Amino acid sequence: MLVVGGYVMSFQTAKDWAEAHIPNLTIREVDFTPIAIEECQDRMVPHPNFEIIPVFTKNKSWVLFVTHAVDDPTATPARHKKFRESDSDKEFKEKYFSSESAAGTVQFATVLNPN
Repeated sequence: MLVVGGYVMSFQTAKDWAEAHIPNLTIREVDFTPIAIEECQDRMVPHPNFEIIPVFTKNKSWVLFVTHAVDDPTATPARHKKFRESDSDKEFKEKYFSSESAAGTVQFATVLNPN
């Protein structure tokens, strides 16, 4: 089972963030936000090293900026590695998501089998 950790935010917050941080980017449909960010990520200066994954549940959709990942064949929803927000994660958050973090719209989370 794939276990990933990183920063989650709503599609709308991620859209607003991307349009503010990626030059010449306009996302017309909020549902295309993860794809647009991934396709334009190389235009960010400095170029951050993270993977973007859309996560869908029955009640919510988020964009996950992955900072940790492990394939754990023994993981279950009840028993799996929970990533902790490290100092390097906090530096990443401060560098890329400082205004979203201050607004409480970005959170660190562990997600099992995204998508």
